[in-house]
Amino acid sequence: MHPQVRYEDHNRRLIIPKARLEDTGAYTCIVRSASNTATRTTYLGLQARPSFPYPLRNQHLDKGSDFTWRCSAVGVPVPTYTWFKNGKLLRTSTQDGITVKGNTLMITGVDSQHEGMYQCEARNSIGMARSSAQLRALSLPPTFAVTPVASSKQAAEGGEITIACRPQAAPRASIRWERNGAEVGTVLPNGDLHLTDLAVGDSGMYTCIATNDLGEERSSCYLTVKTNSVFVEEPDDREILVNESTTLPCRASFDSSQTDIVYTWTFNNHVIDFTGGNDDSATYSIPNVASRQDGILYITSAKYKHEGTYTCHVTSVTGSISSSAYVSVSGPPGEPGGVHVRGANNDRSLKGELELWWQKGSKHGFDVTYYIIEYRSVYDDRDAWKVLIDDLPDSETSLDEYPDWQGYMIRGGLSPGAAYHFRVTSCNVQVGCSPPSSGPYVYYRIAAAPPIHPPDNVGGGGGAEGLLQMKWDPLPRSKWGADFISYILYFRLKDGDPINGQWQKVKTNRTYHYAVVGLDFYYLQYTVKVQAFNIKGSGPNSTEAIVYSAEKLPEATPTFLSAGAVNATAGMVYWIPVPNTRETARGAVGGYQINYWQEGPQCRGGGDLEAGATSINIYGDVGEGLVIGLDAGSANCLNIQFYNAAGLGPKTDNYYLEMTWLPPKLYPEYVTVISHGRDSVRLFWKGVSTYFEEEPIRGYRVWYWEVTEDIRAARVVDFGMSQTGVIHGIERDMVYRLRMLAYSKGGNGTKSMDVFFTLGGQVTYDPLTTEIRNTAMKHPGTSLYLLSVILLVLHVVVLPPSDSFHQT
Repeated sequence: MHPQVRYEDHNRRLIIPKARLEDTGAYTCIVRSASNTATRTTYLGLQARPSFPYPLRNQHLDKGSDFTWRCSAVGVPVPTYTWFKNGKLLRTSTQDGITVKGNTLMITGVDSQHEGMYQCEARNSIGMARSSAQLRALSLPPTFAVTPVASSKQAAEGGEITIACRPQAAPRASIRWERNGAEVGTVLPNGDLHLTDLAVGDSGMYTCIATNDLGEERSSCYLTVKTNSVFVEEPDDREILVNESTTLPCRASFDSSQTDIVYTWTFNNHVIDFTGGNDDSATYSIPNVASRQDGILYITSAKYKHEGTYTCHVTSVTGSISSSAYVSVSGPPGEPGGVHVRGANNDRSLKGELELWWQKGSKHGFDVTYYIIEYRSVYDDRDAWKVLIDDLPDSETSLDEYPDWQGYMIRGGLSPGAAYHFRVTSCNVQVGCSPPSSGPYVYYRIAAAPPIHPPDNVGGGGGAEGLLQMKWDPLPRSKWGADFISYILYFRLKDGDPINGQWQKVKTNRTYHYAVVGLDFYYLQYTVKVQAFNIKGSGPNSTEAIVYSAEKLPEATPTFLSAGAVNATAGMVYWIPVPNTRETARGAVGGYQINYWQEGPQCRGGGDLEAGATSINIYGDVGEGLVIGLDAGSANCLNIQFYNAAGLGPKTDNYYLEMTWLPPKLYPEYVTVISHGRDSVRLFWKGVSTYFEEEPIRGYRVWYWEVTEDIRAARVVDFGMSQTGVIHGIERDMVYRLRMLAYSKGGNGTKSMDVFFTLGGQVTYDPLTTEIRNTAMKHPGTSLYLLSVILLVLHVVVLPPSDSFHQT
């Protein structure tokens, strides 16, 4: 569930602020009573414009290298992708070494022509987003200025060692190692030198030589081989944030043929147990301890208690060596302690201002910059903490006479007659907040006094004729101010004398009241306010609310205009609305109810089948309504009623509505698109035939839209009864999608299958990869050729019989 979700109207309304895509899903409302439980589930589907959780990054590539760039956007519906370079559309080009496939861009043989600013555009029906990055082709001779080879190394006799060589070069440098002018050792794929079975005589100067097309560079390391085990990698000090993970390196060189070694670790002189089933194994691990490859220590999700000195011990039959490092764990300040109200007496009953004191927690590497103070009354749920102040600067809490304490004077915001306890949270703007101060919590009672809060949500309306219904939310128990509470209700006619008009006053223990105002005072505005009072006195009045008295059953009827079929199963009804006045509508306009049933024109004089009528409500002050779900070719009768909150008014006379037959079920086939002009294409298709109970064809329409858009953005062209037509306004370098249909008096028929085309004509298009294959005829002349062939065939067909010719 969304972390900021809230509930209103007695938990009947679920509100999700700033909804996210991850809030998509099924939501179930559960209603329980003493004897029954009911549930209703609804699915929330969200759509979102594309966004890039991982934007493109600038790339610095070696000349001549191959590179694949991928961009991934999140969006609903699933987005399609387009690539741009320096603002221009990028397409696959074998000559330029560019391949574009959906969200993937592949460059073969990177060189200076590929340098520039690249953009990946993700688009769906909701919107679009772009991610940009620069590509540079680098050319650099080898250099060790930034990453020189270690100047010296130590290793054990009979052991092994790896000396790193990581020069900067573009294109990538080839690496070789020399000692005394001769190539030595095994060079790993990454250019590092790996030496095994070391002897004392292997001590000496080793030189890494890096070479590419632009030059050569050298860097050297002096290796000392000793008879005992020595560290090749030692742990170093680390600074991490709480809940982060880190590693401490530890690797020794030794003669594996003569001795064996064991890696162990201690933390503040405590030997870490890696065997499992204990607290140590939940945090610490040595993955390579069995192979003795190294003793690297993994610290997972470090807590403050894991700060301290870590020592790696390497033990063999010839002795042991050790090396230490300090790990600092920083994070939000620790939780405050000693939270209490200063000066509370024995029964902790307080009056007026409260002075809240507390002490700072552990620093954890970051100072407190502000505090959050929360409170909870004895009547609230266990977790119903409310924020009193959420940005109290640390500088405003200092107590000069008591430097070890922090303090804050609470002035207002708390209701009298209630008991409260408090908690404080320490925060740092950089790293976050501590847990709130922990219990046990002490209640501090504030002396009884008149309520300081008015009732909320004063309103009402509705009810039976002649009544004024008023209601409000009950004041929460924590806001009563004493042990008991009642309400004073004030109301008066809004359009009465605002100065001399008398407020009617009612005392009640309920949160509603019905006042009899009389049948003539229907649907009038009343000004209403409520205040709470207890044994100590009255609280403030609520904000004045406008409440309408009950509405009256309407007597007016709308004036019928016409009714006709929209298509085979839907009809539109038109009428003149009832005047929206108090005297005529007798309340707020609710809408109109259309009653309809199947019966012939004879129903106008009084329908015999009206008892089986179906009704549909058209809400609002409108003059038309759509009736759907009718049978094709059916004869229907209908009448109309106006309604308000009090109920339905009288019916109009009966009127006749005749439906058309069905639209065509078949769709145009063999839809073909060819190039036509600078901004146009021509379409050809095979027409459709109609069947029994279908209206005759009136023409053909085409829906077409950009392939990156949704069909809801489609433009529609009507070609009438022709079986060919031209679409204008087609843009270059754009792929379109179209669907055709035949239409009749019964409505639009079935749409054809998708056809993809460009300004050049029809194409085969894969929406997932955006790959286009041209299948269209290249030139309008092709269509002219086909037309001439058809005409020739027609000419042959109409020749007269052979015996009608005479030789001359």
